Amino acid sequence: MKSIVVVAAALLTACTTAARSGRSSYADSQEIASSALKLFVDSWNKAAAGNPEGPTEYGTLYWPDAELVDPSGNISNGGPTIVQMHVDLWKTAFKGSVVNGVVRSVRRLSPTLMIVDFNFDLKVAGNLPPSIPSSNGVVKAHLKHVMEKRGADWKVIAAQNTFYSDAQVAR
Repeated sequence: MKSIVVVAAALLTACTTAARSGRSSYADSQEIASSALKLFVDSWNKAAAGNPEGPTEYGTLYWPDAELVDPSGNISNGGPTIVQMHVDLWKTAFKGSVVNGVVRSVRRLSPTLMIVDFNFDLKVAGNLPPSIPSSNGVVKAHLKHVMEKRGADWKVIAAQNTFYSDAQVAR
């Protein structure tokens, strides 16, 4: 009887610990995603306004070996290349733009990997190319980040950016 009680207590403790660590892991993931969103928004808005700290801060989001697929399907390999592509945009089409966003979902895949989905509204200051869908100067985007933990840091290892429109499809 004593051994059954000991085994039951051990199982109950293990289940309680697993449930707590699962909640903690989810809460941690939400916090990491929110911090990444804040850094993305703050650094984008600084960079688009011409603040030289913006691109540097933006670059801290990405691992050096990261990959980004942009809305037109072009692939940028490496954190520095991703940053430079954005620097070029902040000097042209997205100069003076302002972005805001929300965390749409977070999915923890392992202790060192998670997928974070953001929804963004990008208010542009000038005219956009006709290929970019917008509504009253606002570009809507879904941004999917695969974030990887290396040491104590979580950064983007892969990203996919997709523009979308709120327009209703004609039937």
